[in-house]
Amino acid sequence: MAPSAARAGTAAAALAACNAAPPAPLIDCHVHLQEAVFAPDLGDVLGRAAEAGVRRLVCNGTREDDWPSVLRIARASPGVVPCFGLHPWYVAGRSPDWLPKLECLLQTVPSGVGEVGLDRRADGRDEAAQEALFRAQRALGRRFHRPVMIHCVRAWGWFLDVLRDEAPLPAGMLLHAYSGSAELLGELLERGAYFSFAGSVLAAGRRRTQGALQQVPLDRLLIETDAPALPPPATGHPGSAGSVGGSDRDEPANLPALLRGIAELRGMTQARLSQSVWENACRFFGVADINPDCRVEALQEFVHVETLERVLAGPPEVVIDAIDSFSPKVALLAAAAARGIPLVSSMGAALRTDPSCVRVGPLRETTQCPLAKRVRKRLRPLGASLDFPCVYSVEPVLPERSQGAEADDTGEEEHYLRGRERRPFGSLPTLTGIFGLTAANEVLRTLLGERFPA
Repeated sequence: MAPSAARAGTAAAALAACNAAPPAPLIDCHVHLQEAVFAPDLGDVLGRAAEAGVRRLVCNGTREDDWPSVLRIARASPGVVPCFGLHPWYVAGRSPDWLPKLECLLQTVPSGVGEVGLDRRADGRDEAAQEALFRAQRALGRRFHRPVMIHCVRAWGWFLDVLRDEAPLPAGMLLHAYSGSAELLGELLERGAYFSFAGSVLAAGRRRTQGALQQVPLDRLLIETDAPALPPPATGHPGSAGSVGGSDRDEPANLPALLRGIAELRGMTQARLSQSVWENACRFFGVADINPDCRVEALQEFVHVETLERVLAGPPEVVIDAIDSFSPKVALLAAAAARGIPLVSSMGAALRTDPSCVRVGPLRETTQCPLAKRVRKRLRPLGASLDFPCVYSVEPVLPERSQGAEADDTGEEEHYLRGRERRPFGSLPTLTGIFGLTAANEVLRTLLGERFPA
């Protein structure tokens, strides 16, 4: 075999191996699982998505009355990332307190802002209201550092006017089902945009959108089904006709067909495209794939004796206590110990400034920590174990400066719902981080089954 032929054969074999390699997990970056069409068989829809390799689904709310459904689905389905927003189509139906409701959701639920945006396609639209709501929701994304999922239809000049008038979004924005031109990409990229493409990009006659798709930098490219709205062509190849499976309903299991078509349009392997899209989505949404089955659920509860049943429901594998109000702190530690739940407690970084004085040890053996001493005194009569690890400091604290959880607890029961009023702590800011990382290390040791060292 001639050397040139040998090199060609090697390159062909490498390309074949790359195409044959299993693709990275997929993230469907924009879906509407809360829509009524999915209600009868949502479990099957999610099951088919999992079988197709779709590990995460970003579920976008569009109006106030579907936000609870989005939240319920996300809580019941570990792979669903919730987003909450008021879509421009539903501007007229908003309630007077829609914005406080949305703000509350964003404060209490790990989530994105979306679907929001501008749309000049619909008749009878209120453009002034659309823009006001769009700006208000972008402001929430800026305030809470959340990614914003944007709908823009026949309104690109208008959209750019809003962007140029405001500060950039710190967590960026996703232009969902992007339909703009390639000429807009430069300015949008400078403003932190990611570009997500749905099945419609593969349809015949979508040359402008396909041209934009081919020019989006690979590190800003995302894909979505927009289920149940925009199925890819039946074959998954650009320009073919008909929907997948002959059905007009789209669902997340169609994502591999979309991936195949987009890889063909961009002239790259599916394996490389899927890996890039996965990395982009994890970066944009802040999804860490340490454990794909791990969920974070925010509880809007102040910990005290009347809420402990809800706080400890499940139960959790480990309880991490970082409460600075004394009675709630003791109540949580006693309740968790009584249930046999492993504990790690932080005894507070307040008024400490010396990182070298941070220690970790069993509560029973802590020294020079006034708070630990008081906690032990309260737990002993309750029969609670004093052998769980706690993070504390041996740095002396002047008695007259003590406050917060280490202050006198006279009348604390009347404060348990709102905490005690305090003046600002004079801690070295990095101390709280050191305490937190030390506690996290102890949690990992507990989860990995290592015994606490004597």
